[in-house]
This record gives sequence, structure tokens and C-alpha cells, in this order.
Amino acid sequence: MDEDFKIKTILLNARGQMTIFFATTILALITFIAFIINIGIFVKAKINLQNAVDAAAFAGASVQARQLSNISYLNWEMRNVYKEWMFKNYVLGNLSLDEISGPSGNPVNYRMEPFGTGGGTVYDGYNVPSVCLDFKSSGSVSVCKKALIPGLPRFARTDVLGMEETMDSFIDALADQKASDCSRRSNINFLTNFIWAYNVVGVPELMDSTIDAPEVAADRMGAFPDAFNLALRIRNLEAQVNKAPYEGVCAGNGPGCQRDIDNIVSSEQSPANERVYKAFYSAFRNLGGQDCGPGNTDELKCTFKLSELAPRLPNLGGPFTLSNLLIPDNTQARRKYFLDLKLMPVNYATFFTLLASTTTDSGIQVTPTGGGGSPISAESTAECVATKVGMPIPGYPLGFVKNPDVLTYYAVKGESEFVGLFNPFNSASIKLTAYAAAKPFGGRVGPMIFDVSHSGGNPSYLLPRAPHFKTSPYVSALDNTNPVDRGGTITTGTDYQEGMPIPGNYGGVGGGFWLKDETTPIGGWIDSASIFFAVPNIPYDYPSGSPTDTSHFAGSSVEIVKPIPLGGSIGTSAGLYNGDVFTKLKSNLAGLSTGATISMEAINDAILSSRAPTLYDAVNYLVPTPETLNQEVGVDSYGIILNETSEKVGTNTVYDMSLYAPLIDSQDPNALYKGTSDLVNILQDYLARQEPAILKYRGSMNVASQLVYQKNFSSRTRANYGLAAAQTISNIGDSTVYDSTDINTIYNSLPGCRSINGKFVWFFTGNSSLVNNSAGDCLAKNTLTNLMQAHWNELNSVQRAYYTGRFSLPDSDVRNRLFSAYRPGEMSDGNPAGEHTNFFSGLRTNMSRNFYSSKFVTLKSVSAGSSADTFNGNFALFSEGVPFNQGSGNTEGTFKNTLIPQELNIDLSQIQH
Repeated sequence: MDEDFKIKTILLNARGQMTIFFATTILALITFIAFIINIGIFVKAKINLQNAVDAAAFAGASVQARQLSNISYLNWEMRNVYKEWMFKNYVLGNLSLDEISGPSGNPVNYRMEPFGTGGGTVYDGYNVPSVCLDFKSSGSVSVCKKALIPGLPRFARTDVLGMEETMDSFIDALADQKASDCSRRSNINFLTNFIWAYNVVGVPELMDSTIDAPEVAADRMGAFPDAFNLALRIRNLEAQVNKAPYEGVCAGNGPGCQRDIDNIVSSEQSPANERVYKAFYSAFRNLGGQDCGPGNTDELKCTFKLSELAPRLPNLGGPFTLSNLLIPDNTQARRKYFLDLKLMPVNYATFFTLLASTTTDSGIQVTPTGGGGSPISAESTAECVATKVGMPIPGYPLGFVKNPDVLTYYAVKGESEFVGLFNPFNSASIKLTAYAAAKPFGGRVGPMIFDVSHSGGNPSYLLPRAPHFKTSPYVSALDNTNPVDRGGTITTGTDYQEGMPIPGNYGGVGGGFWLKDETTPIGGWIDSASIFFAVPNIPYDYPSGSPTDTSHFAGSSVEIVKPIPLGGSIGTSAGLYNGDVFTKLKSNLAGLSTGATISMEAINDAILSSRAPTLYDAVNYLVPTPETLNQEVGVDSYGIILNETSEKVGTNTVYDMSLYAPLIDSQDPNALYKGTSDLVNILQDYLARQEPAILKYRGSMNVASQLVYQKNFSSRTRANYGLAAAQTISNIGDSTVYDSTDINTIYNSLPGCRSINGKFVWFFTGNSSLVNNSAGDCLAKNTLTNLMQAHWNELNSVQRAYYTGRFSLPDSDVRNRLFSAYRPGEMSDGNPAGEHTNFFSGLRTNMSRNFYSSKFVTLKSVSAGSSADTFNGNFALFSEGVPFNQGSGNTEGTFKNTLIPQELNIDLSQIQH
């Protein structure tokens, strides 16, 4: 009994154990399954967050890419302004010369023909283009073709009672009139050169200062103000790229959101916020299909926060460095997180032809008819010797170059709270963090024409680029160390001789005017002793049509133009001195080859054609394209130019072009220039910084005017016929002033505004202390600042937000080569033409592009202290700081704006790439 009882008791006590066992097993299994599911949900959440952050990085980089493309298109427009200016100066301004209107030699000869008289040959020894217009040019009698307009003969005395005084008085009157006529022609040449450089269109006030200027392309904006406006627009776009990064951006209806994306956009309505807006919503919408709210409590999406990771700010120097020019003081735009554009301000001077009056003893010799008797010599009174006069364009904004030491990229951090099915930790949720980075690629702002690296040098200087010689087709130095006189003889003195270019280092004061070699700065903010000017030049296109052709380069960093003595040869060949390059430029002017009369319509068409893209443009710049061309070529992108006109210029198709490029925006809190007053302040500051260059020009012209005066005394009557000519150059006073022997007094004298010198100094500076306004000729409205202010005030809302112009598409192979930013090769499943073939459908798509694209990059490659290599499967980032062929271009250490994890309070130790 006891045993049975025990067994029953044991059985009764064991009842339910199996249930408990099974229950425990099932609970453990369910828990394990739930754990697995929870881990799966966690991994899925982590993957979703990473995908969302990847989308944010790519979207932000895509905005940067589009902004860079706009900047690049505008930078190409700055080149077009320069091309038009060079077309005017090299072609239109020299049409009287046979090599310009007819077949051109190689190198091109821009010298005037010698004028032979009985006494010898008057010779032009300076092969530089000089603007000279003669609307009645016929055959060989053009005043712009010969280096001399002969003077009036004054023969030896005949001792006929009463005749000498009468004849001398008569010749004096004619000589005075002839000298004045030469001065008026000189003024026409000056005004033409002036309006091509400084004209401000649409402003009636300008008529007072250029009323005598001929109507040759006078209805177009001058090169300086046009380029200056484009530079301001580019600075505005650069500021949008460098909008300060945001931290902790979230959706306002999510729990605990303090930096609501919609509040950011609504409270700060600015195009600069496009980057963060598109980045955030690209990530946010990748996390789910519904916005957060009462009906959607997805913790991953509703707790999502996006932070733009701020790179370390590079040290770009003070306000007058090339990086900060045209950026107002006390603005965030000088904090350049992502993009640094360096302005290239070049000190240029273009020539116009001054017909300088002079008198030469025995300047005319006549051999008696039949050869009998001694030659008869005569004084040549009031000769007009062609003198090439430089007019300065200091600080001309040639364009921008992207600083290769500042990398444009976009890195972000995304954070979300994860709860899942259950949370085994003490905290209410698990914080998930993901990082991603992307960057624009496959484009270019423009070529590095000058050296802007400033390794240990002055960041305000613009220097020639050596040893690549890329500067040489843009800059011509004028080495006048051993000048050539009017007879073609090399001289060693510092005195001015008729026919020598002015200004110059005549009289030994001023430290020189012209750039002599490749060792001195070409532009930027330079102290007065180091300021020198160069003759502008341009590589309009490749001579032979091949990008590898460098025959239009000089053998040094700058082209050095030296005086050519009688019998010497032309040694210059860079840029438009190259006959093939020049022929391509002048061929835009219809009628030259046939000798037909050049009409104003032909000139306007030629200017538009000269601005059309060339192969050089396609290789070195980004060129916007019309939608019709994109369709024709079959690329997978839309063209940015839409409005085709019915106008044809030769075989070129003309389009109306409109590019987003804000100039003034009073509603945008991030705009650099909120009103006209901001632009005026920037212009005044920019011009004021050029004052040392203007003072050097003023002093050099003063000295030149005195030397012209001193060369016009008649040995017979001691009458001076050069006062009017001297005062045309620089009217610093009457004859008593010009008779002064103190060269420093002459150098520092104040010219009046009726002279070329005074008119220009007043126009450029508007500073009454630099001119003599006792006659009241220096009118306030005739200054560049006031004219530009009036121009800006006339702009409508569209013109303030968009750059508008006309685009000429050439009917040549160049049109198919404009898509040069990116072209996939065989490594990207493309053919040499950039076409990609769909494996299944066989459809071919041209993937070539003419704009910046975007690509992912590793976060480590943009972080300080890390690097990316090119093997073991890692995706390398080739820095923009060092060329690839130098071997170290794949490391992040070559650019300055890296991510510093300690400064950002982020931990990247677990990130592998």
C-alpha cells in the first residue's frame, strides 16, 4: 500500500510538468523567434536609415553639382566677354592694316607701314595692336595705315623782304590747325578704345563723355562693366554653395523636433536652403510613405534628424585675397565650407593710336628734277607721328578658377530612435546613426590660367603660371628696355622719341609702366611700386584644331614683346600673334576676304559669332547647350537653353539664353547684395584699391605729354605747335608748366578733364583730388561708379535674378564636342563616343554630359587623418589639390576643408571606408 501510495503521490506531484516544460520551451522559442525578428527589424531599420542618409548625401551633392554648373556657364560667359573685347581691339580696331583686312602672316604683323620721304623712313617698331579708325580709308592713303602723316615744309630763308614773315605766319596758322586735327583724330581713337572697355549701356548720362565717339559697337556693354557684373553674379552663386551647414534638422510634427525643416525654409526664404531641404526630404521620404502625425507613429521616421557635417573652414586670408575679392565685409560668405573661387584680376592696358604732332629739322628733302643741283632740305612742321598709347584697365576680372585646395563635397549624419518589438535595455530606445558622403564630379569651372596656389607667397597676387606656359596666350609683356626710335634704330636713353609707345618709363620716374618679364605679378592687390600693365591677348582657338597643339604658346610664362629694329623680325607667336588663331577670329567678320564694305550689321553679326563656342572653350570650360542640340546628339539630359530664334548669323543658329544668376535680391537674407547701394560700395572699394595703378598711369601720361610738347619747337621761328597735342594727352597747364625742368613736378601734376589723361582718371576714380577741375569739366555723372549705379537701378526683376544674352551655336563639328564634362568609356560599359548600349533592348543612349554630376565617396576619404587607396576594392577619392600624375593625388591630405571628427563630436572609429 505504501509503495502504491508513494507512486500515486509521485504521479500526482508530477502532473503539469510536461505542460510547464512545453510552455517553457514554447516561451523560449517564441522569445528566440521574437529576438530574431527584433534583430531583423533592427537590421532593416539600420539599412533603411543608411539608405535614407545615402539619399540625402546624394541629393545635397546634386544641388552642389547644379550650382557648380551654373557657375561654370557664367565663367564661360566671362570668357565670351573677353573674346568680344579682343575681337574689337585686334580686328575692328586695326582694319586699316593690310594683314588684318587681307591675308595674315604668321606671326601676325600689327605694325603700321613705314612712310618714306625724301629724308628717310618713319618706322613703327612696336608690334602691338592699336585702335585706329579711318572711315574714309582708301588704298594706301589711310591715316591709320602709315606711321606718319607728313608735315608742312618750311624751306630755308630766301631773304625776300616781307615774304619770310608772311610765309612763316601762314605756315604757323596751317601747322596749328593741322596739329589740332591730329588731336581730334586721336580723341576719336581714344573714345573708341574707351567705350569698348568701359561703355555702360542704357544710361543717357554717358553721352556727355563719349558724344564724339563713333558708332562702332557703341551700343554694347564695355568689357570691364560686363565682366564685373558677371563676377558679382558668380560670387552670389558661390555664397549659395557655401551656406553654413545645419545640425539636427527634423520634421516639425515629430516628437521633440526643435529644428523644423519647414520653419527653416519658411523663415529664411532663400535659394541657399535648397541643399538642406532636398537632402532632408530625400532621406525622410526614403523612411516611409507617410508623414508623421496622429495616423503615423513610425518611430524611425518620426524621430529622424539630419545633420550636415561642417568641414573645417580653410584659412583663405584677408579681405583682399583673390578668394575674397568682391565679397562684402562682415558676411558669412567669407566662411567657405565647400567652395573657394579665386578671381583673376589682371592689369591690362589696350592701345589706341595717338597722332602726335612734332616738328623735325630737315625732315623733308627734295631732289631737284633731272638730278642736277644739291638736294633741298626743309623743316617738316606739324608732322603727325603715329604713337601707340596705352589705356589702363586695372584689375580686369578675367574669370574665376576653382581653388583646388578646397574640395566640394557633402557629408551628412542621420539619427533615429529604434524601439522594435521589445527593448532589453534601460533606455527607452536605441539611437541609430548613419553617415554618408557624396561630391559633384565631371565638370570644370575654368582653366588655371595663372598661378593662384601662393605656396608661401602673397595670396593677393596673381602670378604667371610656370612651367606650363598657359599664361602666355593671355598676357603680353612689353620690354622697352632698348627702345626703337622712328628711324628703326635701337636707342639706350630714357628720353621719349617720336613713335615710341606711351606711357613708358621716360624721364626715369614712376618705376616703369609695362610688364617686362614673367617674374612680376600680373594682377591682384599690389603695392604701387610693383604694379605693371600687360597687353591683353587670348587663345581664341587651337591653331590646328587639335587640343594637343601648343604652337600658340610662348616659350616662357608670358609672351614678351620687344621693339623690332629696322630689318628685324617678329618674334612673338602666342595667342592672336599666331596667324592661324588670328585667322579663325577675324573670319567671323563677313566681307574681309572679298574687300566689301563692312557694315554695322556685319560688325554686330561678327561680334555674336566671335562669342560662339570654340573647341578651346569645349575643352577648357563648361558650355551650356540648347535643347535642340541635346535631342540632335541623343544625350540623356535636357539642354539649358530653350528659346531658338529665327535669326541666323552666317551658318550659326542664334538662341535667347537665360541663366539663373542673381545679382540683387532684397528678399533673400543670404544674398550678398540686397540693393544697389551694396553693389556701389563693392565697386567703389574695388576701384579705390586700383588707385595706385591709376596714379602710375597719370604720372606716365604727364611725362609723355611734356615730351611731346618739347619735340614741337620750330628751329626757325621758335614757335611751338605741340601745346595742343600735349594738352590733348594731359592738360596739366599752359606752356610755362610744360617748360618746367622738374620731372617730379610734371609726374605729380593734376590733369584737367578735357585731356585723355584727366578724363580717364576722373572717370575711373571719381576722386576730385586726383584731377584739376578748375574748369568744371569733371562732371560727377561721368564717373564709372555713377554710371554703373544708374545701370543697376534700371534693371528689372528678371534681369536682377537672371543673366540674359544671346547664344550662337556653330554649324560645325564643335557642336558635337561640347559635351566634354563626362564621357563614359569602356570601363563604364560605354564606347569611345560615350554611348551606352542596353544589353536586353539594344537601345543606345549617349551618356556624355556638359554639366557636373554627383557620385558617392567614402567618408574616410574626406576625414582628417585618413586616406583612401586604389586597391583591395576601396573606392578612391582623387583630391582636386594635386594632379594625378604626381602620384599623391589620391590622399585626402591635399585639401584643406576636411572633416575633423573631434570638432564635430562624432565617432568614426567603426567606419571602415
